[in-house]
Amino acid sequence: MSSRIQWVNLPEKTHGDDSEQKRKYLFCNEIKDVNDMGRTIFIQAEFDSKAASAIATLEVIPDPGNAVFSETEAAGAAAIHAQAAIQSDGKAEFAVRLSTAGGDKFKFKAHDTNGTVKELSDQFETRRLLYFQVFKIKGTSVGAGALTHMKNEFANGANSHKHHITLVQLGSEQEVDGPPIVDGSPPGHSVGDYIKSSRDSGKDPYCFSVLFVDQIAEPVEDKSDYPVDVDNDPDLNELPIYSTKGPLWSVGNTPEEQERKLWLKEAYFLEASGRRLRIEPAQIKAQAPDSKGRVFSFVADLSGLPKGTKGKAHFVFLGSDFTNGFSPRGKGFICVAARSCWDPRTESSITATLMHEAGHKLGMVPVGQSTHYNENNTGRHCRHEINQCLMFGRQHLKRSNSFCPVCSESLRKMDLDTRGNVDFTPP
Repeated sequence: MSSRIQWVNLPEKTHGDDSEQKRKYLFCNEIKDVNDMGRTIFIQAEFDSKAASAIATLEVIPDPGNAVFSETEAAGAAAIHAQAAIQSDGKAEFAVRLSTAGGDKFKFKAHDTNGTVKELSDQFETRRLLYFQVFKIKGTSVGAGALTHMKNEFANGANSHKHHITLVQLGSEQEVDGPPIVDGSPPGHSVGDYIKSSRDSGKDPYCFSVLFVDQIAEPVEDKSDYPVDVDNDPDLNELPIYSTKGPLWSVGNTPEEQERKLWLKEAYFLEASGRRLRIEPAQIKAQAPDSKGRVFSFVADLSGLPKGTKGKAHFVFLGSDFTNGFSPRGKGFICVAARSCWDPRTESSITATLMHEAGHKLGMVPVGQSTHYNENNTGRHCRHEINQCLMFGRQHLKRSNSFCPVCSESLRKMDLDTRGNVDFTPP
């Protein structure tokens, strides 16, 4: 007999805050009955004895290949037995709590106080299901291979390490308005505002969003103190200042955007006597971009300084620290860049970022995992196999696009009932 599939991370009938009508919104090709949702199942056994109020016991028989839960993970483990009263018709109905893991299999055996044993035909196998939506800022170019890999990896994994997580995409990819370079600065991550009005909320809170953007960068402060001797510096009308922290932040494409000079924070001239003279924004101009559109320097016009003046020109400005993606805390989306510092990324590299950030969104890497680390509070990552797991904190040539065996074990057991999970909060 084939096993009945139970989607253990979805809401069940015993939860008073989930009406049957609401649960039907979660239906898809895989789920057609509300009774297939939730960790609690009901098993019936019939005994020859009609002695009402007699107690029967159900033995839960786990498959040898089921996930193993430690003592600290006991909340996710399945029940080992259940009891129920035998009714006057000889039937007993048992409520059984299955595990949070995917791919766990269970059989059942019932017996009464007279020693009668009933081998039951019921067989259950656990699965988990989540939904996702895909958005792309206009002008962003990303192939379909990354999403295909994400769905396959969460379902099947690598090297026989199956995760049993079905990811169902809602609708087709949608284009949204947004800048060519989005600000990836924590903690707010306002990037979610670009998709807020386009989201389908029907599957919340079991749905997260994937936003592909052209580039992601964070503004980083840079400084320059340039010594000036007016009588001996002939080129004070175009004093060159170079960024040491990447391209200038948000230079802009139109004359109006360029005039705002969002990259400039402070500029003044400090005379040797200690007097400070303001350098007006109008005296400062970004240099022309290179062939890729990057601007690494600007010039300042100090030709108006009086003869004999000596001192330092002080500038505080913003460079750009590019990143490949992020999964913001408390927001139900992940963001992945198609390019970095104006250089196209390969499909394999984009896939690696998508998988890494999706792993974070689903809860990886749990603190109790043996390979877990969180360096400088940058996130929960994995050090397995000399940092080759896709959940390692930095991308490099030998980092895999699959979960390592240790992460696979954690992912298989993870409780994906995302109600109350702040990381699935709609943006």
